[in-house]
Amino acid sequence: MIAARPASGSAGLQSSADAREYLMESFRAQLEQSEELKAPPNTSIEGDAGVKAAFAVLLLQEQQRAFFLQLVRDRRFWPRLRSLVGAPPYGFLLPEDEGLLNASGIAKHRSHLAPTVATMSNLGDFGCGHFRDEAQRLYRVVARRGASGADLPWKGLRTGQRVVVDVRLRLNARGIRLALAGGGTVAARREELVFPRPGDVVHLEVVPQLRKWTDGADACTARVEMGKQKGMLATIARLVLKIE
Repeated sequence: MIAARPASGSAGLQSSADAREYLMESFRAQLEQSEELKAPPNTSIEGDAGVKAAFAVLLLQEQQRAFFLQLVRDRRFWPRLRSLVGAPPYGFLLPEDEGLLNASGIAKHRSHLAPTVATMSNLGDFGCGHFRDEAQRLYRVVARRGASGADLPWKGLRTGQRVVVDVRLRLNARGIRLALAGGGTVAARREELVFPRPGDVVHLEVVPQLRKWTDGADACTARVEMGKQKGMLATIARLVLKIE
């Protein structure tokens, strides 16, 4: 669940600027609470999960990076990164960001703060996602071409606009193998087992967790122009969509 906005209420989120303000207020509130509780480094307290979920969906990747770079200027946040942002490597960072912090200080046995090469989202990066389609595939908007950056990631999509998304299948790799083989206990339609292909048209609906911020525009249709799977048997792929 995404945390409610402190004081002014979650209904006030209308733009990426609102989202950044909301997230900074939320991060600071959790930091103050952790200091009052004397919480050990890298351990969660009540409220952290909601703030982490909000960070996953309220900003595009480049905006997440800018927010993170601002955040870590304050050393007090360093012990809270594991519970408020997650364990590294952080997909929103660039390879040149690697030297910012020691990844093993955030999560044991992690050696990289940033990906060594540009990569797609990990499972933990999706949060609640932004959209689902009729095959229950989950979509996360990563970048928007020709956009001002003022809109929230899932809002203000216009006909003809191209959007870069990461899409996640409902089942994990083992579940997909069992379903394709006709075994297991999970029934699945074929569309739920494969990614959309170039030329496919998908109908996307905003996930329920975000509908309070949609202003009534909670669905759109898009055509897949390009796609690439993260790896063999991976349940995540990157697509370029054109809004219709």
